[in-house]
Amino acid sequence: MSPAFDWAPYLRTPRLDAPSAIALFKMLRAVRPASLPPLAERAAERLDEAGAALERAWQGSERGGGPKQDARPYDRRLDNLWAAVHARLEALLALPEGVAERARAQALLGAIFAGGLGFLKLRYVAEYAESQRRLDVIESDGLGGEVRELAGAALFEALRAAHDAYGRVLGITEPLGAEAPSRVAELLREVQAALRAYALQLAAYAAAGDEALEAVRVALRPIDEVRALAERRAARGARDAPRGPAARGDADAPRGPAVRGDADAPRALGPKGGDKTRAPRAGGARGAGSGRGEAHAGGAGQGASETRCTPYWPSEQMAASPTISTPLR
Repeated sequence: MSPAFDWAPYLRTPRLDAPSAIALFKMLRAVRPASLPPLAERAAERLDEAGAALERAWQGSERGGGPKQDARPYDRRLDNLWAAVHARLEALLALPEGVAERARAQALLGAIFAGGLGFLKLRYVAEYAESQRRLDVIESDGLGGEVRELAGAALFEALRAAHDAYGRVLGITEPLGAEAPSRVAELLREVQAALRAYALQLAAYAAAGDEALEAVRVALRPIDEVRALAERRAARGARDAPRGPAARGDADAPRGPAVRGDADAPRALGPKGGDKTRAPRAGGARGAGSGRGEAHAGGAGQGASETRCTPYWPSEQMAASPTISTPLR
C-alpha cells in the first residue's frame, strides 16, 4: 500500500446520528468508483442495504404513521360517557325504597363504580386500563343487559365505541405505525459497521496502484469532510461555551470588599453595633493616631506601624469578634 495513504482514521467512523448517517451513505454512493474488487463491491452492497433500511425506519419514526392525533377529544368523550352512565344509575337511587329499579341501579353502581369517577382523572393510558377493567366486569358478570336497560342501550353502545377509539388513538389496541427508537438505533449501528467495512476494503484496494489510490481518495472524501465538520463544530462549541467571570479574569468579575478595598465596601460595626467606622485605608494617609484607626508605633523612627481594626462579623458573634492586626506599607 502506498505510504502516502493513511488508512488508520477509517478504523472508526465519525460520530453520527440517523440523518447524518443517511446523508453520508448517499454521499459515498454518489462518488463510488465504477469498478471495484469483489470484496469491496460486496461491502458497498452491504452499505446500500443498511443505509436504505435506516432511511425507511427513520422516516417512519418521524412520520409516526401519519399525522399524530390529539388524544384530548377522545379522552373528553370517554369521560363524558362514563359520567353519563354513572349519573343515570345514580338518578334511580332517588326512587323509594323497595322499588326494583332502585336496588338494581345500586348493585350496578357498586359493581362498576365502587371507587366513583376518580379514574377519569388519571393519565391517558391508566384511564384506558381502568375503563377496560370496568367493561370487563360488565362482560364477565353478565351485567350488559342491566346497564342497557337502566342507563340506556344507545348510551352504553356509545360508551363502548368511545373506549375502542380511545385505545386506537393511544396506540394501545392498534400500532400507530411509527418505528420504535430502538429499531432506528439498531439500524444506525449496522450502517456504522458497514461504513467501516467499506472504508477498509477501499483502503486495501488503494494498494493496487496510483490510479486506484486516487479513486479511493475521492471515494472516501465524504467521510473526511463529515469528520472535519464534526471537529469544527466541537471546537466552536468549546470556544463559545459560557465562562464564569472568575475564569475570564474580567474587570467586571465580582470581588469581595476585602479584595478591592473600595470606599463603598461594607463598614464594620462597632462592638455595640452602634457607630459605623470605615476600615483604615492602606498607605497611612492620615498617619498614626488618626481618628479612623488606632496606630501604635513600636518606637520612634520605626519604618512601619501596626493598625488595629475590627472587621465585619455577624451580629450574633459581635461580642466575640477578634481583632486583626494589619501592617501598613
